[in-house]
Amino acid sequence: MIFYFTGTGNSLYIAKRLGELTKDKIFSIAEIMAGKPMPEYNGSVGLVFPTYAWVPPQMVLDFVAKYLVDDIYFYAVASCAGSCGNLMQYIEKSANRPLDAAFSVAMPNNDIIIGNVESEEQIQEKLANATNRVEKIAQVINERKTGVYDVSVGSYPSFKSGFIAPIYHKYASSTKPFYAQDTCTACGQCTNFYSITF
Repeated sequence: MIFYFTGTGNSLYIAKRLGELTKDKIFSIAEIMAGKPMPEYNGSVGLVFPTYAWVPPQMVLDFVAKYLVDDIYFYAVASCAGSCGNLMQYIEKSANRPLDAAFSVAMPNNDIIIGNVESEEQIQEKLANATNRVEKIAQVINERKTGVYDVSVGSYPSFKSGFIAPIYHKYASSTKPFYAQDTCTACGQCTNFYSITF
């Protein structure tokens, strides 16, 4: 089974496609952490989640620490704009065990703080490459291969995940600046501004 966390839809797209290729059901980490019953494991556990400034989302780490068991095939797939740093080490620390397999998938950038808005051509190229990449990941998972670490860590991964990430999350990841006023007409323009249709 596959547990996913998604913000803008990149990781949800990967989870859905991976579920189709592995014949696994997908479940929302956010819904489970909000009280939805945790399903029983059946063969393997996969995590699909975005990279938040070279570390996993805190909710994913909390989920892993709370629910993951030792005796199961365990893999993770991180979506990222380009590189993930050492974020898989955070997953392994929360799980208190190594991953059997780990992957990253480059997806359209959606971080307007430290990223850049990509052209439509760049976005379509990433999506096409992601589709092919997920197919290769599914093959590894279906064969239950272990010791696979196919993650784009990028340059200076320890510095980015260990030093920059804490600063970023302390000063640049608050949602407090985003709110709706009484003049909001619920037109949806703000939610569709950076959305991508797959």
